[in-house]
Amino acid sequence: MTYKFECDYFTPNSAYFINHLSKYKDTKLDCLEIGSFEGRSAVWMLENILTHPQSSITCVESNGMDSLNILSYNLSEFADKVRLIIQPSTLGLSTLIVEKRQFDFIYIDGQHDEYMPLSDLVMAHELLKVGGIMAVDDYLLPDSKEYGKCTIRKCFDNFIEVYQEYYERFTAPDSFQQWMRKCR
Repeated sequence: MTYKFECDYFTPNSAYFINHLSKYKDTKLDCLEIGSFEGRSAVWMLENILTHPQSSITCVESNGMDSLNILSYNLSEFADKVRLIIQPSTLGLSTLIVEKRQFDFIYIDGQHDEYMPLSDLVMAHELLKVGGIMAVDDYLLPDSKEYGKCTIRKCFDNFIEVYQEYYERFTAPDSFQQWMRKCR
């Protein structure tokens, strides 16, 4: 299948996924992606990690219709392994919590401003299995015209201060992405 990607925010960070997820290839995994945009990272995971017939990914996205159409198209080949939730993350994650869903891997790349990253982190904590991995993108992203006041670093730092006893971090504090395992 030929995908329709207009932007590539994923490839510069793909080494994190290769380093931390490759050993799970062909293992049954339930994954959650908060902020899928055009689906490049979801497609990469489906092609390279989520190769077990029972592996799945739930994508929560609230972007504009143009990127949603592209996202739906790019994920269509994997329809039997993908659940697409088109809602703001607070609503989509609340639904998953009510359903008592649990995930092996959660990738957070959703809203970048205000306190949405903190809300995503706290809700993702409830959805992550003990032993599961959580990754947060754009930790070092500075303020910009595109994102305004970027609070990912501040939100992540506040989250990890409160939840530190639950997580083992395995990326350096100056990494663009932060990866950690839920240990209790």
